[in-house]
Amino acid sequence: MPNTPAGETFSRASLNPSYLTEADGELQAAFTCLNGEGEQEVVWSENFDGLDEDNLGGWTLNNADAFSWAFSNEDFSTIVPGDVHSLFIEGSYWYGDRGTASAISPEISVPQNATLKGYVNYAFNLNKDYCTLTIFASDNSGETWTQVWSDLDDTADKKRYWHELNIDMTAFAGKTATLKFEYNGYMGDYAIDGLQLTAAAEATSIDVMTGETVKFADASTGNPTSWSWSFPGGTPAESTEQYPEVYYTRDGSYDVSLTVSDGTSTSTKTMTAFVNVTGVAPTARIMPPATFRYYETRLPMVAPLAPVQFRDASDGFPTEWEWTFTGVDEEADAITSSYEENPEVKYMFQHKQGVGLTVSNQHGSSDAFTEVSAEYKGLITNLQPDDELFTFDLGDGYGEFPGTNYLDITEYAEKFSKPSRPIFVYGAKVYFTQASAFEVIDQIAGVDVALHKSENGLPGEKLDFASWSVFELDLPTGGTMVGTDFEFSKPVIVDDEFFFVVSGIPEKNETCTVAFATARFRDNGNTAYFLQDGEWKSAADYFPAGSNHTSYAIFPLIAHSVMDCLSDSEVTVNQQAGETEFKIFSIYGYETPVTCDADWCRVTSEPNGMTVDTIVVQYDALPQSVTSRTATITLTDGASTLDLKLTQTKSSSAATIEQTSAAVYPSIFDNILNVTLPGNAQHIDIIDISGNVVFSTSAAGQTSLSIDGSQFTPGVYLIKISTTDTTEVLKAIKQ
Repeated sequence: MPNTPAGETFSRASLNPSYLTEADGELQAAFTCLNGEGEQEVVWSENFDGLDEDNLGGWTLNNADAFSWAFSNEDFSTIVPGDVHSLFIEGSYWYGDRGTASAISPEISVPQNATLKGYVNYAFNLNKDYCTLTIFASDNSGETWTQVWSDLDDTADKKRYWHELNIDMTAFAGKTATLKFEYNGYMGDYAIDGLQLTAAAEATSIDVMTGETVKFADASTGNPTSWSWSFPGGTPAESTEQYPEVYYTRDGSYDVSLTVSDGTSTSTKTMTAFVNVTGVAPTARIMPPATFRYYETRLPMVAPLAPVQFRDASDGFPTEWEWTFTGVDEEADAITSSYEENPEVKYMFQHKQGVGLTVSNQHGSSDAFTEVSAEYKGLITNLQPDDELFTFDLGDGYGEFPGTNYLDITEYAEKFSKPSRPIFVYGAKVYFTQASAFEVIDQIAGVDVALHKSENGLPGEKLDFASWSVFELDLPTGGTMVGTDFEFSKPVIVDDEFFFVVSGIPEKNETCTVAFATARFRDNGNTAYFLQDGEWKSAADYFPAGSNHTSYAIFPLIAHSVMDCLSDSEVTVNQQAGETEFKIFSIYGYETPVTCDADWCRVTSEPNGMTVDTIVVQYDALPQSVTSRTATITLTDGASTLDLKLTQTKSSSAATIEQTSAAVYPSIFDNILNVTLPGNAQHIDIIDISGNVVFSTSAAGQTSLSIDGSQFTPGVYLIKISTTDTTEVLKAIKQ
């Protein structure tokens, strides 16, 4: 067969093949690039043409009891014109004929920097329990085998086609190795063809795109025992591995240097302008502070009145950023800009807000826009705006997904992102679609819904749970979905990625069916996992390709931990003993006793049980020998903290720091809101937290106003006073 299959390109590099000559044994640093980044010399190949059951060409075929290896025409000629035979195996279609069969190659001498290339033709089945193909290698004539590839790790398109192999064989460099292709299972089939073992030559330069991984390999002679790489401009910039991987984010030409040592002497090889990097115009992508969504809008949910951070998730490595935000300025209609890569903002207004991003580099620019919901609390979900709920029939009597089944799936887990701020989790609502059970033992089976930590991206430690029996689960009424509430005895604080896990669903039988809803499969955004045979699996890896992503109908109830000072958070008082106040907002109140880092002041008030509270701080007289001192009072709701600072000084006779010429009282009101106006006031507007103007009037020539707020909805209000010179904004709270 040809050394290079039709259409395959191994290199864009300028080559220096002289290093392939026999080494003299002296320590000499050298390096190259793997996986198609340098010229490839084919040192062994196999295309199975001309082989049959009587001429195996050195291969050993171990067949299963019910099926065998064969040499057949699987149309590999679409890859290599004129190719005739492929090594082929097809399992029996009866479960009882499950078996294992293997094909073992002749012995192969593996060179330095070797790659096993080839093709395997297959399609994923409904689930990978049917069959698998695994490739092993052995350097001791088959006494032990090391797995080098498995179709279980293939995340590519799952339709039937020739899947290309590029397997790093550097672990077997300088050894004689044997390959084993092992089939395990039934029903499915595989074809193998176009096998090559290649060695990479030393390159003098290489061309790559930004973000493209460069796989460097040591090609030194003289048995080095340590390696020190330098990659200026690369990520990482240094490495001590023998086979490091590096990528670059900016255009340019970059040097590469390798120093090797054998414990006695050293040798260094430096290649100037070895890596030539070319970028592309970026594609803008916005990463919100949290990716789970507010149930009512299905928009990403963020906390208001607290700093939250957006992140640039753009492709193409931009060098400049321009963000725009609504709702983060005290002016309701204002649009705020930021030129930071990952800006932090604070939402002053609730509900739907817009976020825009323009990114650019020397190759061009791109725009993106999204919306978020700024909400204190509510149900959250991973459902996308267009998702519809259903229960998936696994077919052939296997059961429902998610629900009772014959596939040894025992638990279902929904992954939620790290929140924008710490949250209190109260439990979750789960939408069941079926709950029928004839046997009492199935009727009383306890279905648990549990909150778990995330460990390595999978469910970890259980934090709390709630339970209902099967017969107690709420079901759809008149075609309308009805959620079952699983409420914890007390809220759990979470400030990281987390999971909700449904377990305890009875095993599928003829008289028992229990299922809950999931989103119809889509092509992105999988958050659904399940436990099968004790192993957590992603739904997107389990089901056939294309639309194989989903999210379960599990809706946690959360409240953001939001603490904010509605008055000045730093107050200055004079030297006399007295007391002062801070107005605070906390969605979850605050804990007592309150911490203070000084013994000359103390909090004397108690929590009022409401989201808006007044913190009264009593302070002692300033000692004669002290000119100034500052205390920090720290409030906490158990998840977040809020620092209030009180400074006492002899230089001030005022009770507090200088105030604006406008004032509002009481700042927490029931009915009447009094506003003191500066002499040049022109107009006054009162705006609610959603940005709606609830009161507006001329203030020209007036020094004060009494406003009837009895019809205002409880919450935070901004009082905007326009003067001839500027605009002043005050806050007040309607109880």
